Amino acid sequence: RLVCAGLRHPPAGFVASTGACARSYRTAAPVGGDTRSGDGGSPIRKVWLACSPLERKQLLTICISSAVTNLGFGVVIPALPALARELGFGASGVGLLLAVPGLAKLVANLPAGMLSDHVGRVPCMVAGASVATVGVLGTGLFGSLALILPVRGLGGMGMAVASASSAAYLVDLTERLHLRPFRGLIVGAQGGLISAAYVLGPAIGGALTQAHSAQVAYAFVATLTAGCAALYATLPETVVVAASGRTMAAGAPGKDGGGVVAWL
Repeated sequence: RLVCAGLRHPPAGFVASTGACARSYRTAAPVGGDTRSGDGGSPIRKVWLACSPLERKQLLTICISSAVTNLGFGVVIPALPALARELGFGASGVGLLLAVPGLAKLVANLPAGMLSDHVGRVPCMVAGASVATVGVLGTGLFGSLALILPVRGLGGMGMAVASASSAAYLVDLTERLHLRPFRGLIVGAQGGLISAAYVLGPAIGGALTQAHSAQVAYAFVATLTAGCAALYATLPETVVVAASGRTMAAGAPGKDGGGVVAWL
C-alpha cells in the first residue's frame, strides 16, 4: 500500500507481485517471535515465543530464584518457636527474631536500589543472596539471642539488596520493545510463584523441624539461598555502569555506535 501510494496507474504485473507479497506477509510468522495476535496460544506461550533463548533463561532464573527465596522465608517461620524453646528465648525473643529482618529490609531497601543502579544488577543479586545465606546459617548455628539478632539483621539487609536488584533486573528485561506488552503478565507470573512459595514454605519448615530439628530447617534454607546466588551469577548484566556512575542498558549502542559489553 505504501509503495503504490504514489502510482496512479501501476502496471498489472507490479500489482500482482505486490499483492502476492502482501498475502505472504499476512500469512508469515511474526518476526522475532512476536505473538501478540491471537494465534500464539496461551499467554504464557506467547511470552515464551516472544523471548530469545537467553531471555527465557533470564526470566526463569529471576522468577524461580524469587520464589525459592520466599520459600526459604516461609520455611524458617515454624522453626523459630522450636529454636526459641531450645535456647530459652520466650515469646518476646521470637517476636524480635521475626521483627529484626523486616526492620533491616525496611531500612536497606532504598539504599539497595541505589546500589543496584551504581554497581549493577547481577553483582548486587549475588552479593545480597550470599549475605542472606550467612544470616540464615548464623541463625541456625549461634546459641544466644545477642548473636542471632545481628545475623538476622544482616540476612535481612542481604535479602533487601537481592530483592531490589532482581526487581530492577526484571524491569530492565520487560522494558525491551518485544517484551513490554507482556510486562504485567510476567510480573503477575512471578507474583504467583512467590505466593505459592509462601504457602509451601511453612509446611516444609514444619515437617523438617518436627522430623529433624530447627537447625536442619535453617541449613535447608541456607542451601536454597546459596543456590539462588549461584544462579544469579550465571546471568548477563542488563545495565552497564559508566565511569560517571550513570547506568545504561546493556547492549545499547554507545556514542561511537558500537555495542556495550555486558558484565558477565
